[in-house]
Amino acid sequence: MKTNLAVLIAIVMGVAGGILNLIYLRDASSSMEEVSFLAIKPGLTVRAGELFKEDHFAKLSIPKNSVGLLGATAEPWASLGAVINTRANRNYDGGEVILHQDIKTPPTELKPGPNEQELWVPVDTRSFVPSLLNPGEYVSFLVPTAALNGAAPAKEKEKEKESNPDEDAGPSPAALAEQTGIEVIGPFRVLAVGNRLGSYDVWKGHNLSQQQENVLTVAVKTEGGQLDPKARKLWKLLQQSASRQAGVMKTKSNEKTN
Repeated sequence: MKTNLAVLIAIVMGVAGGILNLIYLRDASSSMEEVSFLAIKPGLTVRAGELFKEDHFAKLSIPKNSVGLLGATAEPWASLGAVINTRANRNYDGGEVILHQDIKTPPTELKPGPNEQELWVPVDTRSFVPSLLNPGEYVSFLVPTAALNGAAPAKEKEKEKESNPDEDAGPSPAALAEQTGIEVIGPFRVLAVGNRLGSYDVWKGHNLSQQQENVLTVAVKTEGGQLDPKARKLWKLLQQSASRQAGVMKTKSNEKTN
């Protein structure tokens, strides 16, 4: 009788030990299993409007049992293919995690970089298609130079306009440039196209109206509180031409003009 009881106790203890061992192995396996998220590579900066590229990203892996709320807010590594070639809606520093809201929500404020200021430039929407230009891309401006080849100075043109109010506003920038010469100044990084701070597709997807497409907001460098020479030259020529609308030419960030 005592022998049978001892055997039964041994069996029960063996079964209990097995169950505890399974629980331990399950917990250990859970702690070793990882979930990976999209993060910006350390040392990199991605600016608002810039196209995401594959080499911008690093995999941030966290034990599954430590993910917490991050799992509901961060983009998983598996979505890398869907994020590549979309545009950043805000500035990112190295190590930051890409959040769901960053990809789906249009930006709400201008994001110039360090030592940058915003400059609003009137542009001729007859010479380019605003919906094909997005914040983060680069443009150069085609600006008529001061009076050349016998063309009347801007002040004289203004006087003529005042005396003849019914007269047409004047030739387009392209026609004026044909008479007076032209300067190509840039490149400048676009911060906004009118009131649009994000890509055209994101803006349209949120049923946001596009307004004031004839004004581009660009980032300009400042040196000691002053505009850099390129920005000063642009502003001076715009003033000399009575702030006529500039032409727009899409360029690359490393293309040097004036």
